[in-house]
Amino acid sequence: MTTNEYLYSSLGEEALEIAHMICKINRFGPHEVCPVESVNPQNITNLFRLVEELNDFLALIEILERHGLLPNEGRDPSAIKAKKKKV
Repeated sequence: MTTNEYLYSSLGEEALEIAHMICKINRFGPHEVCPVESVNPQNITNLFRLVEELNDFLALIEILERHGLLPNEGRDPSAIKAKKKKV
């Protein structure tokens, strides 16, 4: 696996972890704390775990940008505004 493949795969994994935490929030609630030590050793809520995953995802975006694998100028404020209107 090349470095580029690794970085893109890591971004995909982070996206899946975000989706997983959203499912947990929908199923158990944002303030539920998973009691399983191996799953949640920090004893934090689902909402905080989601925030951690979002931070990991944003970090990968920055790494991909730094490696020239995502355009830094790719963020389009008008497209973001349009999406916010749809939601």
